[in-house]
Amino acid sequence: MAAASRCSGPEAEREYPPRACSAIDDKQHLGQRSAVQDLRILSALKGWALSCALGSLSVACSGSSSGGISAREWLCSETTDCSCHAEVRSLGSDSASFNQVDECSDLGCCLLSQKSASDPDARCDCFQTSASCEAEARAQAGSVVVSQCPPPGESPNDGKMCIAEGQGCRWGLPGDCCSGTLCRPNAEGVQTCQTATSLDLALGKQCARVANSHDTHQFELLTPVLRTSFGELGVPGVMYAFEGVGENGCLNDLELTLTGSASSCQLRLTVKLQAGKLVVTRIDGMVQGCPGFMPDAATATQSYAFVSAANPAIELSFQGLACDGALIFESYCVAGTFDFHISKTTIDDVDFEDQHLIVRGVACASEPKGDCPSP
Repeated sequence: MAAASRCSGPEAEREYPPRACSAIDDKQHLGQRSAVQDLRILSALKGWALSCALGSLSVACSGSSSGGISAREWLCSETTDCSCHAEVRSLGSDSASFNQVDECSDLGCCLLSQKSASDPDARCDCFQTSASCEAEARAQAGSVVVSQCPPPGESPNDGKMCIAEGQGCRWGLPGDCCSGTLCRPNAEGVQTCQTATSLDLALGKQCARVANSHDTHQFELLTPVLRTSFGELGVPGVMYAFEGVGENGCLNDLELTLTGSASSCQLRLTVKLQAGKLVVTRIDGMVQGCPGFMPDAATATQSYAFVSAANPAIELSFQGLACDGALIFESYCVAGTFDFHISKTTIDDVDFEDQHLIVRGVACASEPKGDCPSP
């Protein structure tokens, strides 16, 4: 059953005109977001439990053990940046954390801080910086630049066999694609490891970071202004993103909700697959609370500016890729650039100039369902 709308009831109707009820229903979105996050947490817990079972039936995952002490190991957690902390665990014990990764992605700069090669309190951090990595190291006493975190020779991935170029990498097969390649469908629709450009490799790493985190999406806005009859409006950021995928993670459904600090600055764009193409089927929202909103003299007393229409004059162009969604069943995240071309048009109360609304980032779905866009 759908969540009750905050627009229902006589009190709400006095606060918002009826058309506002087509704008945004936060409760429904929070419910959808929570469901996917629950799956991510469940996946992490199941992986932790499996590690416990495989490690030793006689050792609790709390770390207590009657065994000896193992060599230094690393526990890494990655979101936007990545941090690894050394730890010396009892033999047979295991540890886990949310956003856990075996090793950090190539974020541009990695620094190692340790007193010795066996220091149990060492840490290793990877992050993006506009300065040189050497300059960052000079500003952090006791740190040195390293090529990766954990440092070379101490990653759990060292010595692991990777999947060679041209070999199958579909969901359920063990291993990851070798360096310099990504898992993608070939001309026959079979998922294989394929050589990728540096840009696609970076996008694949961003996709994997979000997939292995508790987040369901991560976006940045590339076009901060919309040119309208009410002025140049500050575009709100992406608060909710729900996408659907077909076979091999092809994008076939999308709903983006952009919300500002004011509830009266919101836009929702709905995209569906129709006749083999991704089509913007609806736009809904209100913009009178957006920065830069300036009613003209003819509408100076107007309290609301709504945007609500089916099949608006907006086209979506998507350039990107899919990666494993890191759930306990086959699932995918989609990463790339979502370019909404808004033609010169009037939608409800608002006149739009010809322009583009562009966001870049990652959105994660559950299991694949439905068809793919035509080539």
